[in-house]
Amino acid sequence: AFGPKPDGKGGFTFASGARAYYASLASFAPGAANGNQAPELLAVSRSDDDGMNWMNPVVAAGGHGFKFNDKEAIWADNNPDSPSFGRIYLSWTQFRGSVFTFFGEPIMVSFSADGGATWSKPIAPPKDLKGTGGLTWLEYDPINDALYLMKMGNDLFKLTRGK
Repeated sequence: AFGPKPDGKGGFTFASGARAYYASLASFAPGAANGNQAPELLAVSRSDDDGMNWMNPVVAAGGHGFKFNDKEAIWADNNPDSPSFGRIYLSWTQFRGSVFTFFGEPIMVSFSADGGATWSKPIAPPKDLKGTGGLTWLEYDPINDALYLMKMGNDLFKLTRGK
């Protein structure tokens, strides 16, 4: 995702270019460890020079035990008239369970309001968000200035984005 750069005064601007954001899976230990069989963290890397150089990744979603974060999607609010201009949104599926049995696949969402340096506590949309798998994506409606979270299938969830 591409978004405006932080302006150093608590806001954002495109005056000095754009910031690139890349979300990825990350592990803090190779292989499986007792009590930590399948942890996957979600990390976000940032670049202010079109991907030539990248800042160290920031953990946006932790993982432990039998929680496996996967199927991440990232989006930046690029609308200068939006009250959330510059905010970055990350959605993912949090697979839960054991090595052999999964006990749910809630969709989670987090955001950053400081250029990706820190991330909000993850929230889960309503449990009745229907779909047929763990894939999610974020879609922006510029006419209504609305951000939607979609799960593979046909349900939409409108995210509240005000500051």
